[in-house]
Amino acid sequence: MAIQSSWRGKRLVLSFFSIVWVITLFAALTSCGESGKKTAEVSGQVDKKTAIKNLYNTKCGVCHGENGKLNYAGASDLTISGLVREEVIRQIQYGKGTMPPMKDVLTPAEIADLADYSMSLRVR
Repeated sequence: MAIQSSWRGKRLVLSFFSIVWVITLFAALTSCGESGKKTAEVSGQVDKKTAIKNLYNTKCGVCHGENGKLNYAGASDLTISGLVREEVIRQIQYGKGTMPPMKDVLTPAEIADLADYSMSLRVR
């Protein structure tokens, strides 16, 4: 009889800890869902910024430089440009001088993102 009551006590304790473990796991998973969404949003923003920077370095940085000051092949210094956003977009779309047009290469959203990124290089 002593062995059976000892086993019952262990089963009761194991059952209690199993229930606590399941509740803890459920609480952790539901809270991760909330922070997971926030992390995904932040990571999406970081990924987009990185993608725009990489696009700039690939399409524009060759002549304008990573910081906008390279001035290779007659490229303007983007840090001192006085163009407004619409003019920058138009220049990216249609090119100027040795700068090739990008309207058939990039989407309108990519062109707008490049315009915003290039304007962010300006010295304030």
